[in-house]
Amino acid sequence: MDRLKNVILDTDIGPDCDDTGALAVLNKLCDFGEAKILAIGNCTVHPEGACCIDAVNWYYGRPGIPVGTLKSSEGPGKNDEGYLKYNRYIAENFEHSFKHTLIPDVIAVYREALEKAEDESVVLITIGMLNNIKNLMQSEPDGYSALTGLELIEKKVKKLVCMAGNFRSGQPDFFSEFNINVDIESARYVVANYKGELVFCPYEMGYPIITGGRLISMGDMKKNPVAKAYQLYCAETGGRNSWDLVTVYYAVRGTHGLFKESKKGNITIDENGYTYFREDASGKHMITANKVSPVEIAQIIEDIINLTPELAR
Repeated sequence: MDRLKNVILDTDIGPDCDDTGALAVLNKLCDFGEAKILAIGNCTVHPEGACCIDAVNWYYGRPGIPVGTLKSSEGPGKNDEGYLKYNRYIAENFEHSFKHTLIPDVIAVYREALEKAEDESVVLITIGMLNNIKNLMQSEPDGYSALTGLELIEKKVKKLVCMAGNFRSGQPDFFSEFNINVDIESARYVVANYKGELVFCPYEMGYPIITGGRLISMGDMKKNPVAKAYQLYCAETGGRNSWDLVTVYYAVRGTHGLFKESKKGNITIDENGYTYFREDASGKHMITANKVSPVEIAQIIEDIINLTPELAR
């Protein structure tokens, strides 16, 4: 395993509960000494998302992690109350930093975190739409850095890992995946302009892996915001697909005997949000897939997210 990973996580926390599960995985991997969270950002228009992120970090004993949010009324979640299925409850009922202070702009948070990071040390992970990353790439020099966003990313980011895409071209279940389809323009911009190593963990990877059942049945709903998010979102189904959880797990631990990587190549996204991958020895893109059974992966993920903060240290 490589040295400790410096991580920036970008999430659309709200329209699905697996974002909170991914935060649980990432916090646990920090407890295990495998990762360090430099910053986390919310890419939706609902500030409750940032409150939820911070509440999860508080639960795991990390209230000081910089958290930012999209500062725009235009973007993912506009006029969609479905993005607040659990965020609003957690923002109102759990402890977090933003009850008495304003939430910072996510691009400022990211630029400061990147400027302070060692060169080529950051794993940038997205488990939502790519609007924040596009905005970061297009950002201008400021008080944090004299570099443009593209220059800052090129200097500081080692790898970009995205929960995104559906690569089953020609199959009946080939469609424009949610994180791409909500903001196709941003996704196409990022893929076309990001120059480093880029990995997509696609829909078909996380879909068959169901986690959260133990959290729903055994979690402390008054103390654990992750358990509460799963209860509010999917108590009736008893669990949820693990798209975001496996993406974070892979981004920090690599394939780890559970996943496999394609050969190098190029990812493209068409105007309708459909994603394609073509092998090319000169390319810098890869896609991932499951190597072992979904049940085996689910068991490992469940074990991680059900550890309490006390047991994790």
